[in-house]
Amino acid sequence: MAIFVATTRFSPQAEAFAVEHHILTLHRDFFGLWNNGTPLLSLAEVNGRGQGEARHRARWKQTYSK
Repeated sequence: MAIFVATTRFSPQAEAFAVEHHILTLHRDFFGLWNNGTPLLSLAEVNGRGQGEARHRARWKQTYSK
């Protein structure tokens, strides 16, 4: 598995390409979670599903942030 980390959001086309080619896209909304100790493989569940809405990101932060 390849991982593409960026401090920007990915376009829907880029995310579709990544999913098709088994590339984990880790955008800025989840980079902080990974940096704070969230297991990388748990972030793979959201790969290709967009950046998510604020409520979704808040739940992730509450669950996985230290």
